[in-house]
Amino acid sequence: MNIVVSILISLFSLSGCSESPKKVSSIDNKDVKTNSDAKSSDGVLKSQLESQSIAGNTAENNDDRGLIINVKKYGAIGNGKANDTKAIQKAINVCPQNGTVWIEKNMLCNVNTLKMKSGINLKADGKLKQITAAGSQTFGKPLQNSSSPLILLDKVNNISIQINGQSTYEGIFLINSDHITIANSILNGSHSSLGFAGIMMYTCSDIKIENSEILNYGKERTSVDIAQPGSGIRALQVNNLIVLNNKIHNNGDNGLFTITSKNVIVDHNTIYSNGLSGIQIAFDASFKEYNYQITGNNIHNNMADGIDINNFQFKTRDIKILIKNNLLKSNGFVNGKSTADGSGIATLINLSNVIVSNNRSSLSNRSALYVKGCGVITASNNVSDKPVEIIDHYERLDFTKNTFQSIDLVGETSGESLKIIGNTISNISLPNGTKSSSIIIESNKIKSCNINLNVTGKVSFVKNVTQNNISKGSNSLYISQVSQGLLIDGNVMKQSSNADCIVIASQVPNIMITNNSITGINNLITDVGAPGLVVKGNRLSGLNGGYITARTYVGTPNNAHFSNNIHNSQANNIRVTGGSMSISNEKFEKGFNEYGAAKVEKL
Repeated sequence: MNIVVSILISLFSLSGCSESPKKVSSIDNKDVKTNSDAKSSDGVLKSQLESQSIAGNTAENNDDRGLIINVKKYGAIGNGKANDTKAIQKAINVCPQNGTVWIEKNMLCNVNTLKMKSGINLKADGKLKQITAAGSQTFGKPLQNSSSPLILLDKVNNISIQINGQSTYEGIFLINSDHITIANSILNGSHSSLGFAGIMMYTCSDIKIENSEILNYGKERTSVDIAQPGSGIRALQVNNLIVLNNKIHNNGDNGLFTITSKNVIVDHNTIYSNGLSGIQIAFDASFKEYNYQITGNNIHNNMADGIDINNFQFKTRDIKILIKNNLLKSNGFVNGKSTADGSGIATLINLSNVIVSNNRSSLSNRSALYVKGCGVITASNNVSDKPVEIIDHYERLDFTKNTFQSIDLVGETSGESLKIIGNTISNISLPNGTKSSSIIIESNKIKSCNINLNVTGKVSFVKNVTQNNISKGSNSLYISQVSQGLLIDGNVMKQSSNADCIVIASQVPNIMITNNSITGINNLITDVGAPGLVVKGNRLSGLNGGYITARTYVGTPNNAHFSNNIHNSQANNIRVTGGSMSISNEKFEKGFNEYGAAKVEKL
């Protein structure tokens, strides 16, 4: 075939996200399990071509409907030596509507390019092997498809394909075609260095790829810095794409790559050992990318991210995407060495309307979720041994009932709403300069709590269970600025490191510390003069074992109000040297108070 279609779409960088990786010294690639017991996200999906034996009409029947065309009738030899292109192409050309062109089992047919026509099926129980065309074509920016795919679908529709094919160029190339099913197939690229995809699609719709294996397209990656082109599946301007229950592995770059595509379901696939990400969704200025479901996949040992959704060139975009019930493991390494990528669950850049739910991730190179410049992101019931990283601006981020190493805002991050509710984490990092209209940290288990609050906005820290046994100088809460008020309520806080539990390090107004149980071996609350500080209804227990004798409150109060607290210290409870405070209904079970020159009003 002399058909060449040059697809002029910018080829995305092969190096992926460039932020500094987190080094991992070793990985365990064993015991990766699939989610095979889970149901498909689309219960009506079913292959049009089953792998059972051919049955029905033969070429000798008079009824054309469902006719079986045996390629041997048209001269195909299938001995692995002869060129069977003309014979099989003739069988395709004469096949009636709804008929099936059939290649018998044990046939090995050498072919150039086979061009399909509308309304027929191609079923190869034998094997198709591509005869490499004369000359050399290489995948790149101006030419993302070759002129010599194994199977070509050009302006056709209503076709089912089931083949076992080996190709140097694309296994199957679809252009301007619709209602195509590729099922129960094997496409093997034999690690050709030319870099074309196993299945390439351009301006197509209603495509279904299921129960197939796509492997070895593109040269195997051996460098931590460079990947070779060659995707398992590459979809450009595709509408309504279903990728279901396939094995996509050992390809040069991405397992599945899409750009300018919408209404895409990627469900219950096993995607592994690809040179870049398991799944990459890329973007252009047309703003067509929308409505993705990535569910129930097993994504492991890919050399960049598990899932990379990277809108790095454009403003934040509403994409409507569900990432759910995926199992991800050991992504971001080449032969055990860290690459620049490797998110545990997903990389999300300049996106909005994303739900990340019930995914499991372990032993990957970088963060569980890398969230940069996003709008509305909801993450719930995920489990990962890596942190969440939040970069730049955001609109609304909700993290609910997850297990992460930590949740870290990086640099001068700003946003409208950040909710961290019901998670199990080691810590939350809010660096100096964080700006958020509202931060709610509620009902979490925080195992190594060391939170810095230097925030422009309002913060609620409520109903958390925290522990800090890190080191000397590591406070559970260190408060230097909260511009719109801070509520610390209903928490159970235990400070077993040699540092104060809650430190108010500057004159921060509108702080309420209420209904908490706070235990520590050093000072429980240290205050340098927060105006109008309210301490009410807490149980404050100072223990032995610190560098200093534990006190329930120490500092210089600035019109502070204490009421209905229970104090229990081995020495001082309240120790102040100046300032002013009021005390009402305080109960001192043990220890004593030192008020110094402070003005104390007992109500």
